[in-house]
Formats: sequence, structure tokens, C-alpha cells
Amino acid sequence: MNIGELAFWSCDTEQAGELAQRLRADEDPVEAQKAVLHTTFPEITRGLAEAWALGPFIRDVVSASRPNSPASSLARRAVTMAELAEEGWRTPEMDRLMEAMGRELDENPATIRDQARLNAGEAGKVAVSLGIPQVQALLPGGSGDIEVPAPPAIDADLQLRILRELAQSLTEKPDLNTVFQLVLEGLHRGIGLTRVALLMSDRDGRRLVLRKCVGPQTESWRDGFQINRDGSGSLGQLLPHGTCSIYQPPRHTTEQDFDPWLGRVPALTGPLLANGRVLGMFYADFGATGSKPTDEHLQAFNHFLQHAQLCLTLLSSQ
Repeated sequence: MNIGELAFWSCDTEQAGELAQRLRADEDPVEAQKAVLHTTFPEITRGLAEAWALGPFIRDVVSASRPNSPASSLARRAVTMAELAEEGWRTPEMDRLMEAMGRELDENPATIRDQARLNAGEAGKVAVSLGIPQVQALLPGGSGDIEVPAPPAIDADLQLRILRELAQSLTEKPDLNTVFQLVLEGLHRGIGLTRVALLMSDRDGRRLVLRKCVGPQTESWRDGFQINRDGSGSLGQLLPHGTCSIYQPPRHTTEQDFDPWLGRVPALTGPLLANGRVLGMFYADFGATGSKPTDEHLQAFNHFLQHAQLCLTLLSSQ
């Protein structure tokens, strides 16, 4: 039912940015779509159903006219049920819909409601198994108590091998770029941290900006990941203070346009210092799973950063 909207938001376009801005300003969604796209998401869906030859059943379900079959009608009602369920299972609108579905299926409305609630619970379990436990809180009846999976185990052998490479590079003429890359690989592959970034001070010294990153869903970081050195701004809370630590997000945090998890999931942060001043920092998290790093992860994270700090200190003293 929503392939037009899904297709639109999957493309990084100027129109996507403009529409997102209008929606954040609480503009009417349909009017905002017409203003930016000169059409609406349902109309795009109908066009894609034709262009992609998705078949007569899908075309009937997404059609602007009345459905031609009981199956198409039931599919539409199921979509409406999913939308209404965001306000709970016991609302006047939901009661009326259940009565209509009961007549179509020759079934007791209470039975349909119970089955739908069971299905929502199963969907939550599937979400956890796919590594997106946040979906649980969005499902009807979700309490917001998200079942967060445990972080992956540390690969001790790989961690040791990378640490040896780091130690070897420091006994020779150290190259800062090589050392930093080894540290990133150690954090990502050796410790198992999903997304890792190195930020360094920009030219005017007011911000820490992205220099290197590894891991999935980090492509967008290159344009948006930066932290004000004075700790202000939406990501200022990620600025490390003195030592490596586990960042625990506040209860209410702002979602970044370029990344839905940055600043909103637990993470590891640690500074790179020059003459006691923060010159850069490393950041790492487990991405969409929202897993919280353990003390063991923090200890290993700190160990790798010590090598980066040592290289920086050696070079600054030359």
C-alpha cells in the first residue's frame, strides 16, 4: 500500500529534504506532498504498481476506486487496522472496523481483534531477531520497554593480532594515518563494534569533524557527523570528557536527519589529546540494535585508543 512513499524516501533527493522539513513543521502531509511533488504518495504507488507490473490484485488494492473483490477489500481493511492500531486496540474507530471485518469474514470481531494482537506480538519477536528491536515500541500495545540484544563477543585472537601490529608500527617510524586506520579496524573487527568513527579538529578549531569511519550505515556520516568543541548542538553530549567512557543517551534525544541512531543509542567515546586539549576523538556504537557496550568493550576500546594517543604524543614531541 505504501510502495510509493517507500520508494520516495529511499532516494536522497532535494525534494526529500524539502518534504521532510515541511513535515517536521507539522504541515498537512497531503498538502506538503502536493506542494513539493505535485502529486501524492498514493498516486505514486498506483503508478509504480502499473510500471512494475505488480499484478491485478495489487493494482486493485491500491486503486482509487472501490475494490473489485472481497480479498482486495479485506487487504485495505487490514492496512486501515494497522494504522488505527497506533492509537490502541480499543477505540471507537477500531471497534467499527472490527465489526465490518467480522461481517466480511463471518467471524466474531473479538476473535479478529485477539488474533491481530497476537500477530503484533509475533512481529515484535521478528523485529528483535532481525536486529531492529526499536520496532517493538512502535507496535500496537508496545510499552516502550525494548528487548535489546546482547552485544557480540570480542574476538580476542583478532584483537591481539591488531594490537601487535600497532605495537610494531610504534617501534618503527610511526605514521599517524596508518595507526589510526589500524585502531579503527581493531575497534570494528577485533572488538566487534558495528560502527566506528574518528573525528579530528577542523581548521578553525571550533568543531570535531569526521575523518575516517568504518561499518554499515556510516555513509551519511561524511556529510553530517560533526561535534561542536564547546559541547553545544544536538551532538554535543557525545564530546568525551577526559577519559574513555560509555555514553548512555538521555531519555529524550533529537533524531539526526542523516542518521536515526547517532546520539540515541549507547556508544563508546574517547578523546585524543594534545597538550591536554582535545584534538580529536573516537566514537563507536552497535547501530540499529541499540546494544549497550559492556565494561569489557570499554576496556578494549581504551586499550586501542592508548596506542593512538601514544603515536600522537610521539609525533608531537619530534
